[in-house]
Amino acid sequence: VGSVFSSAGGVLSMQALFHAVGLGQGAIPMAAALNWIIKDGLGQLGGVLFAANINTKFDSDPKRWRFVSSAALDAACLLELASPAVPALFVPLAATANVGKNISWLAASASRAAIHNSFAVSSNLADVTAKTGSQSILASLAGTSLGIALSTQLGPEWGLHTVGAFCALSSLHLGATYWSLLSVKLDTLDKQRLHHLLRNAKWDSNHSSSREGRTSVGAQSEVGARARPSVSLPSVDATNEDERFIPAWPMEPFEGPRPFDEWLWLSPPLPAVASTPAELGQLLGALPSGGARYLLSVRTRPRQQPQPRAQPEGSSRAPAGVEAVEAVLTLGPVEGASPFDLLAGFLHAELVRRRLEKRAVIIRGAAEARRSIEGAGDQPSAGRWELRLDLLGESRAEVEALTSDGFDEKGGQLFKGGPFGEALKAAGWRSDTLQL
Repeated sequence: VGSVFSSAGGVLSMQALFHAVGLGQGAIPMAAALNWIIKDGLGQLGGVLFAANINTKFDSDPKRWRFVSSAALDAACLLELASPAVPALFVPLAATANVGKNISWLAASASRAAIHNSFAVSSNLADVTAKTGSQSILASLAGTSLGIALSTQLGPEWGLHTVGAFCALSSLHLGATYWSLLSVKLDTLDKQRLHHLLRNAKWDSNHSSSREGRTSVGAQSEVGARARPSVSLPSVDATNEDERFIPAWPMEPFEGPRPFDEWLWLSPPLPAVASTPAELGQLLGALPSGGARYLLSVRTRPRQQPQPRAQPEGSSRAPAGVEAVEAVLTLGPVEGASPFDLLAGFLHAELVRRRLEKRAVIIRGAAEARRSIEGAGDQPSAGRWELRLDLLGESRAEVEALTSDGFDEKGGQLFKGGPFGEALKAAGWRSDTLQL
């Protein structure tokens, strides 16, 4: 449906371009041809530059890029439609519009594969691609026919009535694209879907059941001696329903939503994780045993501004169980880390976050943490960030219990299953790919 209205709008914008270059008004054909070649060449160059900068980000969020593709196409057609108002600016306007069309085509082509793959439930990707291609051709023919009919009714003269008709077609195009993307259910984990999954995950570490866990190689504690936790995770359908894929501001399409940045600094430089080799050794010892290939650290320092909280009159101490500190969480992979290792690292970080929130500890966002830690030498009065191994150790046993089946005796790989991995599979998620 969206392709029908898009093709119809394209007919109107093409008619406006012909009007802008003077066809039908005695213009020299060679001049028109040269203008056309220049605007096509500049547009293709812009498309190449776009693809060179965004070439690794299409798989992580195909729905957002598919919507961006539709919006870029409509914006390009609107520029073409405006060209008759300023014929002297035909080349820059048409070239910019062609850049938008190239961006639209590249984004749609790159995101189409992931979307088609979500419908190929029986490994029939080729059949799905063939059927969607046939639908697109049919929709394009129908849209071209509709555009010709509208053009005939609107007349050859350019005016606001043409712009109004195009805006109506564009609204229908974007609306149809949005509603079609709501039916796409992606089973891969990107930052937004992983954040939603972890925030809504539930588990009971004291769940009593048969002893199915087993001892991890090199572990200091007997994982098999504990009851196997019960894990419940949001399903693929429920998570996709809450996913936001419409850009909130003009530059967000290039980055996408980054929910972890609110409380977790991803892939920081090593000095931000451990300032000395001794600290690094202590940190590795506090992480789950069995070959963990991620580095999670927690640093705290006294709060600079007291958090608003009701306290007894005349008392300056924090309530019982609450630390008057602020914290920074960092997470990064080590060499050879697999998607399973990173999933375990994010799970560990979420456990630490929940414990800190129970103590009303303020967790600084990634940007603020970066400025604070990297500029600590310039602000000695701000207090020193202290590595908190105790906070990591409190959640270590829980991580080991949730991933108790995930230690490979040969390679020491951390995460291959366990209750958390089984819950991922039961909820319909793929755990072999993490698109960050």
